[in-house]
Amino acid sequence: MHLPYHGAGIIFWTISETGEVSFLMGKRSMPPQNHKWSFPGGTWERARDGHDTKGKISYKETAIRECQEEVGLDVPSPEKLFPPGLLICQVFTTESIHTVSINR
Repeated sequence: MHLPYHGAGIIFWTISETGEVSFLMGKRSMPPQNHKWSFPGGTWERARDGHDTKGKISYKETAIRECQEEVGLDVPSPEKLFPPGLLICQVFTTESIHTVSINR
């Protein structure tokens, strides 16, 4: 039996004057999705990221921490990014089946 994987990240993008859209991505070096392109993010850690005020997993804290660790970006308030960044939350039940929710 596999325990679910809980992770989160932030999608960073920019739009040029000509309308070209660019995304910040990196190639993963660890499971899940090893060697695949991904947005900065990673695993929720109970001791470091904790839970929100409603007792749910704090994906926002995970995303903030992982972006700092992986690409050196300090983003204390992802909802204030301009253009707005998207917070992505991932729950993997196996390496091939997962759900992703995107929150502004």
